[in-house]
Amino acid sequence: MATYLREELEPLAAGAGLTFTQATEANAVFVEMPRTLAARLRETYRFYDWKPGSTPEATEVRLMCSWDTPVEAVDGLVALVDEAASA
Repeated sequence: MATYLREELEPLAAGAGLTFTQATEANAVFVEMPRTLAARLRETYRFYDWKPGSTPEATEVRLMCSWDTPVEAVDGLVALVDEAASA
């Protein structure tokens, strides 16, 4: 499911200010994003800051997926990122 999440986020990366920081090899997607976007996503989804971003306005987060993460949950997060990128 993490691979699916990354594949869905990649087309939105430039518009949303996302930078993938590590290869997606297991159940996590590591991505730097604007702190404002992280705050918006946290209104609905739980995830952790991994380390400070490359600028004060950014943070690197770890988005985790489980074997039973529903596709709808991933699609919902992607839709919020898309909405934020379009605003």
